[in-house]
Amino acid sequence: MISIISSFDDDIWNDFVYNHPHGNIFQSAEMAHVYKSTKNQESISLMAFDSVNNDVLAVIQAVVISEYSSPFKYFSSRSIIMGGPLFIDNEQGIKAVNLLLKKYDEIIKKKAIYSEIRNLWDVSFYHNVFKTNDYQYSDHLNYINYLDEDCDKLWSKLRKSKRNSIAKGVKLGTKVEEVIDSSLITDVYSLLEETLHGKKPLADISLFNSVINYLVPRNMAKIWIAKNEGQIIGVVIILMYKSVLYDWYAGSSRDNQYLYPNDILPWEVIKWGHNNSYKKFDFGGAGSPDKIYGVRDFKKRFGGDEVNYGRYKKIHSKLLCFFLKKVYRVHKYIRHWL
Repeated sequence: MISIISSFDDDIWNDFVYNHPHGNIFQSAEMAHVYKSTKNQESISLMAFDSVNNDVLAVIQAVVISEYSSPFKYFSSRSIIMGGPLFIDNEQGIKAVNLLLKKYDEIIKKKAIYSEIRNLWDVSFYHNVFKTNDYQYSDHLNYINYLDEDCDKLWSKLRKSKRNSIAKGVKLGTKVEEVIDSSLITDVYSLLEETLHGKKPLADISLFNSVINYLVPRNMAKIWIAKNEGQIIGVVIILMYKSVLYDWYAGSSRDNQYLYPNDILPWEVIKWGHNNSYKKFDFGGAGSPDKIYGVRDFKKRFGGDEVNYGRYKKIHSKLLCFFLKKVYRVHKYIRHWL
């Protein structure tokens, strides 16, 4: 008999995630803690459990992100499932994940206008699982740098223009440091605000306080900053799990692009990952292949392999989703001119 539960021991959850071939940090109990510690975010974690054999069959973890607090919370909420659901690869696992998605949908339709599953590996073999539950697929690219090659080989894979930019930045005095002092989070957050202003919403600063205070001490995240003449001019926040580094947030000062912080930081992460026995650097997404996206052009120059794992989306309220898109466009326009 398969039971769906929302209350469980974190060690049992983490053991399943860690030992799953596609287990990732976004489905870990530690990320649930980070989400719960963040203003206007809520974690939803569900487990499918074989109550006869006491075996975990599947898990799903989502974060509900709201742009506003009550009374407008629901009208600005979406649910993101990164790297999930995870389930055992057999008939019982397929049955379990179907039950899990149905239970998740019952809960989430009261909390968010839509859900999006962001795949971190090729799930095409299980396409019918998501289609049966009314999740619509769309292409979405990413770049993966494999770090188990020789460091000189990794360097040679960068485009020549990128290698030149990094060399120029180093010559101009740009250096990279690791952030271990939580007092610097305000400066880090300011750079992220400057970078994302008028483009897309940024999570509350409490998210990044949770990263430095909770994930960093557990060796599950690192924050690196680029500095020049004592000024912080760039930042990258990396999540770490098993043998994979995940590019999560990045930002830089518009006035200091000529010092190349955006070029130096990813390369330093790649080097650090290689030197510390990590196998992959996940560049965190590169947009839809049929849309012009400058970030994709930037990321591809670091020599990673292009993959198309795609995404699945389910709209829980079509009318409100249409309304939300209109509001978001207006909101984005207003933010651009503030």
